[in-house]
Amino acid sequence: MRFFYLLLTVLLIALPAVAAEASPKFTSVAPENGAAGSEFVVQGENLTKDSVGWVYFTDGKNDSKCEIKDQQAKTVKIKAPADIKPGRYSLMILTADKSRFIEQPVKVNIQ
Repeated sequence: MRFFYLLLTVLLIALPAVAAEASPKFTSVAPENGAAGSEFVVQGENLTKDSVGWVYFTDGKNDSKCEIKDQQAKTVKIKAPADIKPGRYSLMILTADKSRFIEQPVKVNIQ
């Protein structure tokens, strides 16, 4: 029984650290300004299809799904929706397993 508790304790300590390392993260976007339908290249970490399911523009109230044009471990090329309204948007990730939305500190201006 002690072994079970020891194993459980180790797992509870180790799993959050492993999960935190595997989380997708955006660090920058280029260009920072564009029009509806424009393409953007987002840089970051853990951006493979196993980590990132979808990318959204969000203003905190409304979310607009972007088309993913290309996806690599450190870059994702996205296309802004053609019908998105002008404004300043944060990028948001929906994880590949659809378990979490993760709003990113990366911003885009749509003109």
